[in-house]
Amino acid sequence: MEPAAEDAFPVLTAPAGTGRDSVPDVAGHRCRVGQLQLSAASVIGSRHRQNGEVREDAYAFATGKNSCGVAVADGVGSAINAHMAANAAARCAVDEVVRWADTRRSSWIDHCVELVHRTSDAVRQVPDTRAGHPAAKNNPPAATLSVATLRMLDDATTEVNWLAYGDTAVLKLSLNDGRWTWLSGKEQARSNVTHALPGPFENSVHGETVLEPDHVFVIATDGVAEAIEAMPAEFAEAITGTVLEAMSAAKFTTLLDFDVQGMADDRTILLVWQPR
Repeated sequence: MEPAAEDAFPVLTAPAGTGRDSVPDVAGHRCRVGQLQLSAASVIGSRHRQNGEVREDAYAFATGKNSCGVAVADGVGSAINAHMAANAAARCAVDEVVRWADTRRSSWIDHCVELVHRTSDAVRQVPDTRAGHPAAKNNPPAATLSVATLRMLDDATTEVNWLAYGDTAVLKLSLNDGRWTWLSGKEQARSNVTHALPGPFENSVHGETVLEPDHVFVIATDGVAEAIEAMPAEFAEAITGTVLEAMSAAKFTTLLDFDVQGMADDRTILLVWQPR
């Protein structure tokens, strides 16, 4: 079941298509997902904007019976229809983790194998239209991904199961002291090889964690993860403000307006926390 958006900017009404008009340069949401609160934003990078290309990042979220699923994905820049690959990976992933959370018929580790298999298949369904396209897009559709399912166990604890594929990041932030915990991301970002879907399960990383009431769960594409690593205090302050001020979807997207030399990629971030 898809949650109803309380606040969206702009309102997204259709999956990403092939034309620029089908992919807004900026997208954002603020809404409830089950018992939890969510804010998400995705902004086109300056390089893609200047080249007249589309935003190749995507995010998705869904609610189950007692849980929610969230995902961010980054289409591989050298791949054709990268924005469609990211959209397909994110949407498939949230459906899969919500289905798992509702049934719990397998362990999280066992489900991760199926999750990678199914999201890989979803990306393979994206049209490969390299014929006649400029040589810069010389690979088939591919995307990196972070996905998680969250379930409140009680008023003090939220259970999180997560998986990352490629250089996306999975983190949590303590609102009390502004301290970041990197669950995934730094090692992949520094690697010479960026793994992407479709691909084997062995190239993924996965885990489980819990959130206390002062924690914010964060997933982000590399265009934001690198900035968080470079400016952790600034991002901690901005995210704390988002949570405490009930920031609108439109205003939240301005969090990604930072100007850092060498960081011209698309930028996508998604936050989940317990409502105060």
